[in-house]
Amino acid sequence: MIKTRQLFILSLLFINIGCKIYAQTQPYIKLSSDLTEIFAIKNAKIILSPDKTLDKGTIVVKDGIILSVGTNIKIPEEAVVYEGNGQWIYPGWIDPYTLFAPIPTERAEFNRERDAIQYEKNNEQALYWNEAIRAHLSLAEKAESTPPIFSELRNAGFTLSNLMPSDGIIRGTGSLMSTAERKIGEKLRIAETTMGLSFSKGTSSQNYPSSLMGAIALLRQVFIDASHYAKSQAASLKNPEQPPIPVNLSLEKISGYLNSKKVFIFETSSWQHTLAAQKIIQEADLKCIYKTTGDEYKRADAFAGFHSGIIIPVRFPKALDIRSTQEGRGIPLGQLKEWEQAPLNPSLMAKMKIPFAFTMSGCSTAAEFSEGIRKAIQYGLTEKEALHALTLTPARFLGIEENAGTLDKGKWADMIVSNGNIFMPETKILTVIASGKRHEINKVLPFDMRGEYRLTQAGNNYRILIKGDSLKQEASVFKGKDTIPLKSIFETSFNTVSLVFITKDSIRYDMKGIWSPKEITGTLNDSKGGLSPVSLLYSGGVPLDTLIRKLPNRPIKPKDISPFTFPDKAYGFANLPEVETCLFKNVTLWTNTDKGVLRNQEVLIEKGKISAWGQGLKVPEKTKIIDGTGKHLTTGIIDEHSHIGILHGVNEGTHSVSAEVRIGDVLDTEDINIYRQLGGGVTCAQLLHGSANPIGGQSQIIKLRWGGLPEEMKFAEAPSFIKFALGENVKQSNWGSNYTNRYPQTRMGVEQLMQDAFLSAIDYRNRQEAWQKEGKSKQLAPPARNLQMEALLEILDGKRHITCHSYVQSEVIMLMRLAEKMRFRINTFTHILEGYKIADKLKAHGAFASTFSDWWAYKYEVMDAIPYNAALLSQQGITVCINSDDAEMGRRLNQEAGKSVKYGGMTEEEAWKMVTLNPAKALHIDKFVGSIEKGKDADLVLWSDNPLSIYAKVLYTYIDGKCYFDAEKDKAMQQAIQNEKNRVLSKMIESNEIKTDPATIKKEKTLYHCDSEEGYE
Repeated sequence: MIKTRQLFILSLLFINIGCKIYAQTQPYIKLSSDLTEIFAIKNAKIILSPDKTLDKGTIVVKDGIILSVGTNIKIPEEAVVYEGNGQWIYPGWIDPYTLFAPIPTERAEFNRERDAIQYEKNNEQALYWNEAIRAHLSLAEKAESTPPIFSELRNAGFTLSNLMPSDGIIRGTGSLMSTAERKIGEKLRIAETTMGLSFSKGTSSQNYPSSLMGAIALLRQVFIDASHYAKSQAASLKNPEQPPIPVNLSLEKISGYLNSKKVFIFETSSWQHTLAAQKIIQEADLKCIYKTTGDEYKRADAFAGFHSGIIIPVRFPKALDIRSTQEGRGIPLGQLKEWEQAPLNPSLMAKMKIPFAFTMSGCSTAAEFSEGIRKAIQYGLTEKEALHALTLTPARFLGIEENAGTLDKGKWADMIVSNGNIFMPETKILTVIASGKRHEINKVLPFDMRGEYRLTQAGNNYRILIKGDSLKQEASVFKGKDTIPLKSIFETSFNTVSLVFITKDSIRYDMKGIWSPKEITGTLNDSKGGLSPVSLLYSGGVPLDTLIRKLPNRPIKPKDISPFTFPDKAYGFANLPEVETCLFKNVTLWTNTDKGVLRNQEVLIEKGKISAWGQGLKVPEKTKIIDGTGKHLTTGIIDEHSHIGILHGVNEGTHSVSAEVRIGDVLDTEDINIYRQLGGGVTCAQLLHGSANPIGGQSQIIKLRWGGLPEEMKFAEAPSFIKFALGENVKQSNWGSNYTNRYPQTRMGVEQLMQDAFLSAIDYRNRQEAWQKEGKSKQLAPPARNLQMEALLEILDGKRHITCHSYVQSEVIMLMRLAEKMRFRINTFTHILEGYKIADKLKAHGAFASTFSDWWAYKYEVMDAIPYNAALLSQQGITVCINSDDAEMGRRLNQEAGKSVKYGGMTEEEAWKMVTLNPAKALHIDKFVGSIEKGKDADLVLWSDNPLSIYAKVLYTYIDGKCYFDAEKDKAMQQAIQNEKNRVLSKMIESNEIKTDPATIKKEKTLYHCDSEEGYE
C-alpha cells in the first residue's frame, strides 16, 4: 500500500540523477548518482511525443529516469504519488544553441592614429596562427555551475541546454547540460557536444580577417590544415621517414571532429550567409547544423532539399513606434515585409520538410520566447510541428534521442507540467522537472476549488467556504451554524492544499491534503498532538462540471501578409523572369561588328540566344513583338570594374597578399544597385576586390540576374580573374602613423613582394611534384595545401587573369617587366590614368586598358590624368574599356562612354564599344556577349534614343532572353511599392503589440569603391 504520509512531502521530489548518455558525439560525462527517490504522477494528460498522447496516464520516475509510463501502471509502494488530474505533462524542451556568455561587446571603431595593428597572435601556446581559431576550448571542462540564463530557460520549459561558446570563427566545443539548479559542488549532466563555427572573429585583436570573404577563406584553410595535420600524424606512426609535425592543439581538436564525423553548429546572420557556410561545409565534408536568424523565408526556394538541419530563433521583428504613414515613409519596404513575414518562417520550413529546432537565443525572457512560439503557430505552424522543434528534433541534432525528446521508459526524467495546452496563451507552466529536480515556475492552481466543503473532527462539524477567482482562492472556516469565521490561513501549491485554523477554545488544526473533484483528502494535526486522516467533502457552490478549468483551443486564422518576391524587397519580382521568344522590329541596331549601325532592323531571340537578325525575319507563333520604331537596340553594357553586389567588405586589406579570398563567396544578390544598373542598361559586370594590398582577392564575373541566387548570378562560362594593385593604397601612404609596419611601404617594396610571392608559389609546386615522384610511394603525408599559393600558380599557368589597379607609368612598366620575367601577362590595367604616356609598351605587352572617362586630381598620383586618355590609348591600338568603380556611375556608363566623343573625337561606334564589346574582350567572354551576332547570348537593351545621349532612357533590358527591366513595369512597381508600404504601415500603427524605436530603421547598403574599408568582424 502507498504510504499516505508520502503524498504530502513535496520537498522529496528534488532528485539528482546519474546516467550514461548514448550520443553520436560520444560525449564525455561527469555525474553523481547517490539518490534513490521515486515519485509518480497519475491521472494526467501525458504527451509522450509529438505523435502520441495518454489522456489519463501515470508516469513513475526513479533516480531521474522514467521507470514506467502508461495507463495501467503499478506504482511502487515506496513512491511519492501526486494527483495529476487536469494537468498536462510534456517532454522537457531542449535548446540546442544557448550562448555560454553574452555576445562580446562591439569593439570601438578602429582609430588609425590611436590603435596599433596586430598581425601575429599574442600568445605562445601551441595553437593555430590566428586567434579567431579557438577550437581547443571546451565548455564541458568549465561549465559545472548553473549559468544565470538557466533560470529563464527553465521558466520557458527548457530542461536541457546545449551551451555554446560565443567568441571566434571556430569557437570551441559546447556542453550539454541539465538546466536543473545545482548545489555548490554538485555535478549533474555535463557532456561535450558540438563545435561552434561562425564568420565573426569576435574579440580577436588580430587584423586578419577583416572581411566576410577573409573569414570564409580562413575557414577553408583551417579545415585543409586540420585534415593535413591528421594525415601527417597518422603517417608519422607508420613511417619513420615522415618529418615530425609540431603539436597544434587547435588542429588536433578540429581533426578529431573531422575524423569522427562529429557535429558542428555554424552560426550565421542571414540566409545568404547560410548558403555561403553550406558551401564550406560541403567542401570539407563536415556534419553540420546551422543556427540562423530565421530569415530563410526570404528565399525558401534556396533551402529546398536542405536536410542538414537548422536551428531558428523565434524573436520576430517588432512593430516600429510610428504614428502616421507619412512618418514611416523612409522605412524600406523590405524591413516592413520582415515584420509581417518573419513569423511564417517555421511553418514554411515545416512544409518543405527541413528539419529545424527552436532556440531561445535572441529572446531576453521566457515570456518573449513563449509568445514567439504562439505567434509561429498563429502563422501556420501546427502544434505537432512545434513539439518536434522543441523536443525530438533538437535531441536528434545533439545525438541524444535515445535519452531525451520523448517521455518513454528508460529516458531521462525531464518534463514540463502545465495546467493545460501549453501553446494556449492562458496556460501556465506549473513545474519544470529537470534531472528529476522539481522547479516550481508558477503558483497557479490547475483546478478551480471554489465551493463549500464539510469537515467533521472530534465530533465537531466545520463548514469551509473556498472562494475567489479561478486562479487564486481563499478559504473561510466556520464552526457549525456560526456566521463568524475562525482565524485561518489557506495556501495552495501544485495540487496540494494547506489549511490552518484556530478554534475559539484555542485548538490549532494543521491540515495538508490533495484536491480532487468532490473532496480534499489528507491528514490533520492538532495542537494537542493528535494526527488523523480527514476528508473535506464538497457540498455545493460552483457546479461540478466547471471545477476542472478548461483552456480553449481556439482556431487561428491565417494572417494577411505581404507576398514574397525575388528578392523579397522593393522592386522584387512576383515571379522570376522566364525565357521569351521575342522579336524587336524597326530598330536602329548597334551591331558592334563590321556591319556597324543599321536602321530598320529586326532581331529575333529564342531560348536565351540571338537566333537571327536582319529584315523580314520569319518568326514562330506566339512570339512577343516589340516595336522599336525610333528606338535603338544594343548589346548590354559590361562593366569591367565594379564593386556592387558584395557582402561585408570589398577589401581583405589586412595582409599584403590575399589571393586566397574570393568575391564569388560573398555575392549580395539583394543589393538594389543591381536593379538600378539594369535600369541603366548594364547586363554584366566584373566584381573586383579592392586595392588595399598588392595582391588582392579573386574577382567574380556576374550577369545581373536580379532575383537570382548567388550561384545563379555567376557568369559560368567566364574565366577566372584576380585583382592586383599598385600605388598609394597598397603601401598605405595615407592610412596614418599606425600603418607603417606592414610590408611593403615603398613602391620598390611592392615589386619585391610580388616577385617573392610568385617564387614561393613555384617552390610550393616543386614540393608538391617532389611528393608525387617520391614521397607518395613512401607513404609520406603530402605537403599541406595552401589556397593562396594555388591561386598564384593559376596565374603562372595562365588559368587566372590579372586586373591591376594602376595609375603611375613607372609602376605599370615595372609590373609588365616582372610579369614577363615570370612568364605571364597582365591582362588588364584598370584606371591606368597615365596610360597615354606608355601606350606603345602596353601594346607590346598585350594588355587591355580599362579607364575612367574624366576623373582626375582626386589624389596625388592622378595629377597627370587627362580626359583624352581613352581616345589616345585607342588610337595606339589598345583595346580600351570605360569602367565605373562606383555604383552610381555604373548606371550611366553610356554617358561616360559618350564623353570620349567630345574629348577625344572618337566615333560613336568606337565609344560605344568601350562599354560593350571591348570589356567583353578584356574579360574573354566576347564569344558569348558584346556584339549582336547569331548564337550569342540574348543580352540586349532597347533605348529610347541614341544610347550615348544624355536623354536616352532604357526601355527594356534582357539577359539570356529574360526581361529583367521594363520601364513601364518599373513605373507600376513604384506605385505598388508605395501602396504596399502604406498598407503595412497602417497595419503596424493599428497593431496592439509592443512597439520599438524607429531608430532601428535599416540603412541603405554602403557603396563600395576600391579603397573602401568597411568589413565584417
